[in-house]
Amino acid sequence: MLIFPEDFFKPEEREEFYVEGTMKRYWACCMESVRIIDEVCKKYGLTYYADWGTLLGTVRHKGFIPWDDDIDIMLKRPDYQKLMQVLPEELPEKYVLSNSFTNEAHRQFFAGLSNGIEIDLSQEMLAKRYGCPFVATIDIYPLDYLPRDPQEEEIVRNLFIIIWSAVEVVRKETNPQKIEKMVRQVEECCNIELDRTKPLRSQLWRTANQLVMSYTEEDGDYLTEWCSYINRKENYKLEKSWFDTATYMPFEAIQMPVPNGYEEILTKMYTDWNKRVKLSAGHDYPCFKKQMDFLRRKVEELKAEGE
Repeated sequence: MLIFPEDFFKPEEREEFYVEGTMKRYWACCMESVRIIDEVCKKYGLTYYADWGTLLGTVRHKGFIPWDDDIDIMLKRPDYQKLMQVLPEELPEKYVLSNSFTNEAHRQFFAGLSNGIEIDLSQEMLAKRYGCPFVATIDIYPLDYLPRDPQEEEIVRNLFIIIWSAVEVVRKETNPQKIEKMVRQVEECCNIELDRTKPLRSQLWRTANQLVMSYTEEDGDYLTEWCSYINRKENYKLEKSWFDTATYMPFEAIQMPVPNGYEEILTKMYTDWNKRVKLSAGHDYPCFKKQMDFLRRKVEELKAEGE
């Protein structure tokens, strides 16, 4: 386990933003997961990089952006696939790696590493989680090569959009006919058959991964994270030379690897990345809010039963 000075867990104000002690403990759990991944990557000769807010935090803050609440990392697809293969065998007890290939209930295109599956208030687990009762998850993104041929790139892009659209319908729609229509469209376009008796969302994301993962370094000059590539107004194309090397930089109590082209990458991500903008990630802050609300409800229920 990582060792933190005791005052690390004290609440504090960073850049006029109040960071609670519970968030500090959640941060510690995320950093512990990175420590584990770092050891595994070094063992198997894999290269990973800080991503999104974690990359920005490393470069600009030497740690977490005060209003950020989790950790994101990325790997080129070959290293990503190898990590998905070897990491489960290297994980400590209770840790879980989830992706669309291994977990039928997985809901994202990318993978996630969690330090458990449920809230745990036991003294044993609190000691292992730096006093944090909540499950901490870090996101692991694949970097895929875009095909060099513009026409082929457009075909793959349109297919990915069709799959993504189907995922959104499955996620939001309650009308079985509309869901079936979108799923059939994916099946026809991709020449596959999905199992209606199993969760569709994970199957669709698995199909999306299979669609884009076949391109290699010889096939293209740019890397991308496909969900960002589709979801952003400006095409999210990252020159592959920006990822030639990784350099470790300070990040709170650990060292975080950043790609050699981090300035260009951050400009692609945030444009003016030195400007402080207090925005949360793509979820409610803090990311353990639902777990916290669940715990509060349970406490209230127990109190009511006691009365």
